[in-house]
Amino acid sequence: MEEFRKVLAECDLLDLGYTGQKYTWEMGNFEDTNIRRRLNRGVANNEWLNLFNDYLVQHLPHSLSDHCPILIQTEINSSHGGRNRFKFEFWWLLEPTCSDVIKKLWDEKSGHALDKLENLQNIVGKEISDYCFEVLNKANRLQKVLDFCIDPAQTVFVPGRLITDNVLLAYEILHTLRNKMVGKKWLMALKIHMSKAYDRVEWGFLKQMMIKLGFDVEWVARIMQCNDTVSYSFDLNGALGMVFTPERGLRQGDPLSPLLFLICSEGLSTLD
Repeated sequence: MEEFRKVLAECDLLDLGYTGQKYTWEMGNFEDTNIRRRLNRGVANNEWLNLFNDYLVQHLPHSLSDHCPILIQTEINSSHGGRNRFKFEFWWLLEPTCSDVIKKLWDEKSGHALDKLENLQNIVGKEISDYCFEVLNKANRLQKVLDFCIDPAQTVFVPGRLITDNVLLAYEILHTLRNKMVGKKWLMALKIHMSKAYDRVEWGFLKQMMIKLGFDVEWVARIMQCNDTVSYSFDLNGALGMVFTPERGLRQGDPLSPLLFLICSEGLSTLD
């Protein structure tokens, strides 16, 4: 740590401070072995501070890593300009009165259509506020029984457990499989997560499999349109970026996707 301080002094770097949680690194799941430190920090020299005097350093919550990400904003009081795009909360549709409120608003004769659109969020939010509290209360009640529902081997989204523990377990299983002696009795079962394979299905392979199985060319073309016509774009700072088209994967939740995956599996089953 002393060497680190010397480097900061030689480079004329100053600690920018932080907001948020105090520690940026954590190790150990139990109270007697838990270690927390502020290892990651933002530093800058005087020239940088003169350019960006309105800055903010935030310690963000960590997800998969044991290190917390750090966000440095150089202009916290500025805006990106432009109007925010309209957003609609999908769970509003779970409230039975939601459709009636929307229909009543659009049927009103007074006011401009854009004004109605801007006021829609406040009106709907007020009507279903009681429903929101009901959902939260139900979640709090379920919180008391979660310990009985979570499997001891589950590590994802469980406080006090790391997702990386499953990675170590997978390595141990593979090591055991490779070193198993022939004829030795043992008990082990492996379950392949087939849903992960949806994202790896190449569309060219799917198309050739359907043709090989005797499907009509026009029918194959229509089926492929269900996959290769989709496109995506990233939302960065309120602006949509370049549109791109994927080349593989089946859409999760589509009732047609399991059938297409079975066609691909038919081709893989013929391999030795």
